[in-house]
Amino acid sequence: MSTVGDQLATEGIARAARGASPEWKEAMYALTVEVARTHRNFTADDVYALADARGIPPTHENRAYGHIARRAARADICIKTTTFPENRKSIRPQLHSTPLQIWDSLVYDDPLRDIL
Repeated sequence: MSTVGDQLATEGIARAARGASPEWKEAMYALTVEVARTHRNFTADDVYALADARGIPPTHENRAYGHIARRAARADICIKTTTFPENRKSIRPQLHSTPLQIWDSLVYDDPLRDIL
């Protein structure tokens, strides 16, 4: 059952996503999938770090990542973690230690899978 708060959050995420370029959204989605394949769990910081390393320019609306994460969840790439803690403080200085959602990967490719 959706609450008014859930509805407002969804509307805010959609509004933020409209403020980001289609190229940025596609690049960040691809990076999210890549991070999910290499991390058991992750936050937006992990995806943004890879974007920085790959030279992907930032968008002026960083809140648009919520749309990317929800898209990945709908595609069964990841789910919101159900373990404690549910979030971790951001390491990006501009976010002032804001708590970030931890996502559990559903596509993690464990490099030790065939060894053990």
